Amino acid sequence: SSGINAEWPLRPGSDSGDGPAWQLVVLLTLAWVVTYLCVFKGVKSTGKAAYFAATFPYICLIILFFRGVTLPGAGDGIAALFKPDFGMLLTPKVWIDAATQIFFSLSLGFGALVAFASFMPYKNNITRDSIVVACINCGTSVFAGICIYAILGYRAHVTGRSVDEKVFGTGLTFIAITEAVGSMAGTAFFAFVFFFMLFNLGVSSQFGTLAGMVTPLYNDLKLFGNARKELCVALIAIIFLLIGLVFTPGNGEYILGLFNNYPVT
Repeated sequence: SSGINAEWPLRPGSDSGDGPAWQLVVLLTLAWVVTYLCVFKGVKSTGKAAYFAATFPYICLIILFFRGVTLPGAGDGIAALFKPDFGMLLTPKVWIDAATQIFFSLSLGFGALVAFASFMPYKNNITRDSIVVACINCGTSVFAGICIYAILGYRAHVTGRSVDEKVFGTGLTFIAITEAVGSMAGTAFFAFVFFFMLFNLGVSSQFGTLAGMVTPLYNDLKLFGNARKELCVALIAIIFLLIGLVFTPGNGEYILGLFNNYPVT
């Protein structure tokens, strides 16, 4: 426990018995309702949702890219992104973070890719598709990095802080980026684009994971017998929702840090 406390010192509320924050409970419920609507009809609903989930983030990224690169200080931010520190290659944590990024961004080991692939024609060229998905994934990560670092460069220009200031996790999303977007012209529009993109990405990850669980349990193992698929999806979604309530009290961010950094994977 000493190692955990050193990494995440207990902040006010992190060791308290506060109940769930109702705002987080409402938003978590909304996210799972949207996820259910994307999956409950099987490939019919999942396919339509996947088309939107796969294309809309690129529209948001393109908007943020053209806005970001026109901001003062954007060049410094992008330069910091592509300025390598080769000494970090000797740090094991860098390789762990890189592997974690690839596993999460490709949804490896979660079953989503296998579930979606099962809907493809039997003679589909899965090797070609795997290579294309991996290349698009890495290219998207670089493109998203340019968008984010352009905004961080603008933040550094406005606040006088260094672009290399270590900001990650929820701090990057809800502090650094929010601070920068809040000082832009057209704040409301760009804030909506950024956070709706995040909501879309989160929900798409959720319905991918849910589909990866429902498909083998319902179609292959016949675990639910002759029950309607809509009811089976609803049951699993409710179970996930109840598990998610663990992260909604005052110490939710602390627990999230433990889940992110100390799981078996």
